[in-house]
Amino acid sequence: MKNTIKGLTLVMLAGTLLFACNDDTTTPSATAPSSLTYEPSSISTEEGVAVMSEAPSVDGTTPITYTITTSPDAGSDITIDKNSGIISASAATIGTFMVTVTATNEAGSKEFADALTIEVKAKAKITFKADIQPAIANSCKPCHVAGGGNTTYTEFAKASAGVDGILNRVNRDEGTAGFMPLNGTKLDAATLALIDQWKTDGLLEE
Repeated sequence: MKNTIKGLTLVMLAGTLLFACNDDTTTPSATAPSSLTYEPSSISTEEGVAVMSEAPSVDGTTPITYTITTSPDAGSDITIDKNSGIISASAATIGTFMVTVTATNEAGSKEFADALTIEVKAKAKITFKADIQPAIANSCKPCHVAGGGNTTYTEFAKASAGVDGILNRVNRDEGTAGFMPLNGTKLDAATLALIDQWKTDGLLEE
């Protein structure tokens, strides 16, 4: 009887030791975010033209979430997708903005100062000499160029004074009364927008 009990004790002890060995595994510890970079590290756009960065390259245990601050403060004009790290700029405010990104995971947070530079340039103004005069010379000949017999819209004073009439005529349906260019085809959307923007910008000569 004593021998039997001793045998059972040994078996139980061995089982306990075996169980302890099988459970002796370690989970790798999480690594905090590090080495965050954007490629390219700077992007530029024009006023009113939205732009987005690429997703950042970053080391660290996933998932990682992201927040930003900007200098100067761009408010809601510059935002970041908290999961992807992609930065978006609405380009509503002109200026150069330095974007600092904070990356966070279960191991902690890391701030990456000036991780991305965003430059929003002023939208180029439309001028008569650079944009409108060439368009009129190309699309409104022979009637509205020098010697054409009608108002010479290749002259700044006449074109700027008559801009409302020009816009009215060129935006009519092709073939209708008063449509311009006479007996021609409707100006393309880009040229129509160019004339409209010239008026919006203040009818600049150059």
